[in-house]
Amino acid sequence: MQTDPGTSRGSSSVQLIGTEISGALFGVSSSDEVRANSVKVIVNPVLLDSLNHATKGGLYDPSLGPPDRTALCATCSLPYHQCPGHWAHIELAVPIYNPMFFSHTMLILKSLCFVCHQFRIAQHKVTTF
Repeated sequence: MQTDPGTSRGSSSVQLIGTEISGALFGVSSSDEVRANSVKVIVNPVLLDSLNHATKGGLYDPSLGPPDRTALCATCSLPYHQCPGHWAHIELAVPIYNPMFFSHTMLILKSLCFVCHQFRIAQHKVTTF
């Protein structure tokens, strides 16, 4: 916030950057970005111990967010309703394909010529892909 010099009491005012959203961009994070944004590596396949408490390094690890309404987050120390939740990642032994992209991948492959490897669709549709 910036202080408005024109006011006599020194109240603060918010300056709007724009009045409407002109667009949004969605993408897939790279492996390095996922690792950088992650607070924990999931390494424990056991979710809960014998007392039904979350295990360290498991999917319910307390550093990913408070486990119940009375607990505080182990990462940001915020209560249940204020903690945004935190990312974790799992390191896999081999690369895998994301099944969410299969339909898009098949659509692109069906649009390619297998001899010259050029798209067999109109140029304006190529730029859409």
